[in-house]
Amino acid sequence: MKIHQLELFIGNYEETVAFYQDTMGFTCRKNGEGSTDMEAGSGTVTFHKKSGVDCYYHFALNIPVNLFDSAKAYMAERVTLAKEDDEDEVFFKESKARSFYFLDPAGNIVELIAREDVNSDSHAESFSPSEVLGISEIGISSEEVYRCSQEVMAEGIPVRNERPLSNGETLNFMGEAGDGAFIIIARAGRRWIFSDKPGLPAPTIVKTDRGTMTFHLSG
Repeated sequence: MKIHQLELFIGNYEETVAFYQDTMGFTCRKNGEGSTDMEAGSGTVTFHKKSGVDCYYHFALNIPVNLFDSAKAYMAERVTLAKEDDEDEVFFKESKARSFYFLDPAGNIVELIAREDVNSDSHAESFSPSEVLGISEIGISSEEVYRCSQEVMAEGIPVRNERPLSNGETLNFMGEAGDGAFIIIARAGRRWIFSDKPGLPAPTIVKTDRGTMTFHLSG
């Protein structure tokens, strides 16, 4: 599975767009009143202004393995890196990946991840947002983890490594390991790592090469 676009609905819209465009240096293009596309390599993260809401998300972007340290230094100059157990990065042994995290003005838990077996190296000498490879993950918090995961499977997206579906005790990573892109189904209220934030059911549109899925959208 490849994730082409995420559509996220946030209340702190203007400050968040300015943060990514002016502070972080991402390419952002407005596509209408209250909607902005942020380029993320082969993918796009779209922020929609939604007044009166307090939505936040966990999403991850793939970066080249050889630019991990440079990316971490680049971000640390612009934002405070999040910590877990006094560490500001983590190595995931199973997926052979290094990650670091930060919070944006909307409260999103943003992860930059370098996957050894999936992400290609860059010819660049240092990191810039143009070196982002694509969208790696989107977290979906749900009161009905099993049902939500089954709906993702119905779109032709399997559980990583063909594991049995969890009812919420553990995370369901939906997607093929070799693609380095996952829809993560988590129990609502479960804390996202590198934050003190419990997962909230939030309106989300995920466009993949298998189709478009919507979560927690009303109307």
